[in-house]
Amino acid sequence: MVVVANANSSTKDIETSIQSLDAAGKHASILVHSATSLPPNGGSMAHAIITDWTELKAFLPTNGFAWLCIIEAGDKLGKESLEIYRSHISPNARIIYGDDDSTDENGKRVSPYFKPDWNAELFEYQDYLSYSCIIRIDHTNAAILDGKEAAPALIQSAIEQSVTAHSVEPIHISHILHHRASRALDIFTGTPALLSSVEHEEPRVSIIIPTRNKRHLLEKCVSGIEESCYRNKEIIIVNNDSDEEDCISYLQKLKDSGFHVLDWIGKFNFSAINNHAASVASGEYLCFLNNDIEITDIHWLSTLMSQAQRPEVGAVGARLLYPDGTIQHAGVTIGLGGAAGHAHRYTPNESTGYFGRHNLPQFMLAVTAACMIVERSKFHAVAGFDEEIFPVAFNDVDLCMKLWAQGWKSVYEPRATLVHHESVSRGSDMLKKNRGRFEKELQSLKIKWGTDAFSDPYHNKNLSPLSEKFVINI
Repeated sequence: MVVVANANSSTKDIETSIQSLDAAGKHASILVHSATSLPPNGGSMAHAIITDWTELKAFLPTNGFAWLCIIEAGDKLGKESLEIYRSHISPNARIIYGDDDSTDENGKRVSPYFKPDWNAELFEYQDYLSYSCIIRIDHTNAAILDGKEAAPALIQSAIEQSVTAHSVEPIHISHILHHRASRALDIFTGTPALLSSVEHEEPRVSIIIPTRNKRHLLEKCVSGIEESCYRNKEIIIVNNDSDEEDCISYLQKLKDSGFHVLDWIGKFNFSAINNHAASVASGEYLCFLNNDIEITDIHWLSTLMSQAQRPEVGAVGARLLYPDGTIQHAGVTIGLGGAAGHAHRYTPNESTGYFGRHNLPQFMLAVTAACMIVERSKFHAVAGFDEEIFPVAFNDVDLCMKLWAQGWKSVYEPRATLVHHESVSRGSDMLKKNRGRFEKELQSLKIKWGTDAFSDPYHNKNLSPLSEKFVINI
């Protein structure tokens, strides 16, 4: 059953939508909501007007259910789209959704939205299902329609029935099935407001900062942490063979002021350094932080901690910007370049980017350990960072994947936004002296997690596996 919604716009829009159904596949009936009259050229299918969403009940079977596709007037269903939907129906399914694009004033298809698989965290802030899905409906969930807009209300009901009650996620079809006339109602492109400030006991957080020389970076980082509004925290600085006098003097000053300053002698091993600090940390939560992070938001730690305390969450990562204001990190996508890459890298932070995704909290398979929080018990449950296989690169990806394998999801949280002066201290992996080690770690990642052929559920197969900027795979 197909419903053309919001049909009080124009007869032409209704006609456009109904005519597209001839090529979309078989369906039982067409209902037009809020129209005053039906178009004369409405295709070959029978259709009728409903004036209230509760009238849907009259078209449902007395016992059992029907599959409902709600589209807005002016939208078109893609060729064979209903048949494609029908082929994905399973006994437990409640919602099945597809990708979509827009049609401009000349009828040209533009702006394809290749969506992720079900991402409950993203859906909290961006309704990417309404008007581009089919919903299983019966008399029970139809009862909620009184006075409500049908698509969002039915989707929420179906989510509660399937995801909340039975752990059955909406099914995603990675194929453009809908051509939208407008997405203004359901694509949220701003950054949501900061989480509400609730008075509660703050769990202790141990902030671990490996460092070598570069006093100006470390001093700015520590100063930003001290100014942060989260109170219950300790700072653990791990000094890896600093030999610059001003840095040694600053580290001694910190030690004299009561800071934890540990010495790590020998070759830089990010995993081993952080594991060592984690073993002596007193906090219930661990915050791994690079010394080249500049704290620009006093609420950053409170914001990240509000996510880290959720039982289903493993690691939480912040949005990191380059000094020029472009994005350095907005979550990690597995499989990019055959390994892993930072989503939305180099996208201007103030731009909409790819459907506003970099502005919205969402589940990711991994986040960077340049600024990452994880509960200490979960960190130790997966044996922390791998010191042998991933001493410098990809240790954060490996950690997040181990957490994911245990059922703990990573969260990208853009409401905590910091500046990252990337790899200023230890140098780039692309330097000649680091290239051999990096290549070894890259091959290890491919072997352990199969990243050469990995399909990240929060990305989309129609997006290029060679780009971090969400461009179409051609």
